[in-house]
Amino acid sequence: MNKSALRIERIGRSSDTGHVGCTSTGGGYRKPEKRQPEDLTMKTDINEASERLAADSRITDYDFWRSLKNVDNEIFQIANRNDPIPMEMIRWRAILKQARSRRGLA
Repeated sequence: MNKSALRIERIGRSSDTGHVGCTSTGGGYRKPEKRQPEDLTMKTDINEASERLAADSRITDYDFWRSLKNVDNEIFQIANRNDPIPMEMIRWRAILKQARSRRGLA
């Protein structure tokens, strides 16, 4: 996983108004809006989703293992092509890992 790609993705979404502080846009510096940090929101979403999945008796231990393997394999293939890894895929990998550990499997 490329940390600089994640940082770039996060920076790219930091402002809805365009490039903050970039003089080439003609706007000069604009103070960004106050928002809840995205990391905390995503962390909360991951915790809630993993709790729901871990508590769902319809999902077997094998389903967790197989799903996590599929996501890991897909991330590996994307990384080998030097393509950017979608944040949603990284999010689902985190959800599946936490759900497995909540069940005591990891």
